[in-house]
Amino acid sequence: MKELINLWIEQVNQKQALRKMIKGSSFSFQLRIGKKEILIKIDNGAIYLEEYSQLKAHLKKLEGKEELILSIILGERKLRDAVKNNEITTTFSLREQLLLESLFFLGKPMLLKKISAKIY
Repeated sequence: MKELINLWIEQVNQKQALRKMIKGSSFSFQLRIGKKEILIKIDNGAIYLEEYSQLKAHLKKLEGKEELILSIILGERKLRDAVKNNEITTTFSLREQLLLESLFFLGKPMLLKKISAKIY
């Protein structure tokens, strides 16, 4: 899963239009999949993995089952729908959910090509 997150981050950071979408944004969040935790930072036009956050208690959170998180990252499902159906728990505001949902969906085309290239 961490490899997939790295590919997604790479895709978003390479696309100028997506970088412009997050230019004014600055927040960190914790992606929890079972017992695994991945810290991600969005900061002024870039996304990257964080190894550690001193403010862990104050991080935004996105938590759910691996298959569901995978389908959201790949842009197959909408984050809002999963939250509305109580399949995922989050502390994001609606605006942040929409931003992430857009980044997941728009970051997917090249992501899918890279994943299939690694498989075959």
